[in-house]
Amino acid sequence: MANITDDGTKHHLHLELNPIEKKKTVFRKVKAKIELPELPEPLPMSPSDHLIITHSRRVRAADFSEPWFIERSKELNFGFPLVLHRKLWEFAVITQVYRDRIAGGGRVLGFGCGIEPLPAYFAGQCASVVATDYTSDAWRSANQQSRSRDDLPYVGVCDREQMAYQVEFREVDMRDIPIDLRSGEFDFVWSSSSMEHLGSLQAGIDFVCSAMECLRAGGVAVHTTEFAYESRASTKFKTLESTDLSLYRGLDLVTLGVRLENQGDRYLSPDNWTLKLADADGSHPADSYVDHYPYNGSPEGWHLNLDIAGWKSTSVALVAIRGGV
Repeated sequence: MANITDDGTKHHLHLELNPIEKKKTVFRKVKAKIELPELPEPLPMSPSDHLIITHSRRVRAADFSEPWFIERSKELNFGFPLVLHRKLWEFAVITQVYRDRIAGGGRVLGFGCGIEPLPAYFAGQCASVVATDYTSDAWRSANQQSRSRDDLPYVGVCDREQMAYQVEFREVDMRDIPIDLRSGEFDFVWSSSSMEHLGSLQAGIDFVCSAMECLRAGGVAVHTTEFAYESRASTKFKTLESTDLSLYRGLDLVTLGVRLENQGDRYLSPDNWTLKLADADGSHPADSYVDHYPYNGSPEGWHLNLDIAGWKSTSVALVAIRGGV
């Protein structure tokens, strides 16, 4: 059973969801018809005077042809031509925020890492990495869960020695972060498509706020999650909330921002709380294409937006800075 949430009022509705679709098709070699610009010189390993990711933002097709995106894609070993897949965008945005604000090295902490390449990426950037995941029968059966450092992919991103010496693996429940991790010693914290699977909208918000305690003053957090940019018919302002999957709305992001500000942190809120794409930003047909279950993408491989039980959802990256500077 799932709940539709509207200002605290919950109605029960039976829905068949596929909450683990996110990661299983990420590295499919589907050719996307996209023109890649000539690659610039690699970005310097020093803090950027011009931040590329300045605010929280949603996925858009135009990002895939930006020089920064192509550079991160090479480092993450995505393969070319690029697939217009939102999961690749999440990985690229998370690593770009790190490049913008940390620039290399440091202590980094990842939650719900599964089989993503980000721990290897940060190891390759000379960071000291703590990668975490949590045992779950659903994710284990789909081969989307890590139970040790050996389960984390690294080939083409960093070498075996970097993984062995720079990456520590721990089992951590995101709903109950251990006190030793909440000691303010990390420079960078991330999660990718995890907070929406914690059982409720509130549980995801609580996680983001609690994870800020892991950061030093001025440290950076990036979390990607589901954003419901259009409600299902006859459920205006409502959203999906279930034990398996919850879809965040602009209202929920405002609530998160207020929580962060009230605890002394800085939420880099989007310029537009509705996160609707402007005409200039949404000119590529992939920005309006909505993928449906079983989420195999368009014939061109587009998978930026999807239909989840009638809601139109996409990826959003939430960025916050630890207070106390």
